[in-house]
Amino acid sequence: MGFETIIAAAISVIILMAVSFSLLMGIYASMDSMSMAMKTAMDNKNDQFKTRLSVDYDHVEIYNKNITFVLTNTGDTKIVDIKKMDIVITIYNNSVNNTYWIPYAEDINSTSLGWKDEAIKPDVINPGVLDPAENMTCRVVVPDPPVTGTLCRLALATPNGAMTSGYFHVINNV
Repeated sequence: MGFETIIAAAISVIILMAVSFSLLMGIYASMDSMSMAMKTAMDNKNDQFKTRLSVDYDHVEIYNKNITFVLTNTGDTKIVDIKKMDIVITIYNNSVNNTYWIPYAEDINSTSLGWKDEAIKPDVINPGVLDPAENMTCRVVVPDPPVTGTLCRLALATPNGAMTSGYFHVINNV
């Protein structure tokens, strides 16, 4: 009778150890996946902090429905997916404010709303990529041309979430 109790206790201890081991392995796997997700999020945030953009808002050129400006990568991160950048332009025309999200357009001449990178200078290191210290000329086409004296706001965001925004006045729109 005593021997059966010892066997039952041993089986119970083995089952308890197996359950504990599987529980610990599950906790370890979830902690591992959580730490990898946190590392990825921190790497993305680090890239975002290293990305800096500037636009010379004093030299934005406007001709009819075309708005041209120069974007400079002043940060340490290269911008690879230029086509995935978002541009939002708000035109404050008297009491009417028009806000446009501008999609990237391969053929900017056949669209009434779009933007395109006209040129990257100097584009020596990685052609087609906006590397640090490079300038990109962007041309935006809006449906309604802003009139002379209008205040406009340009906001631009990169695929990693870094952004720049600022205001410019329409000096002379022909």
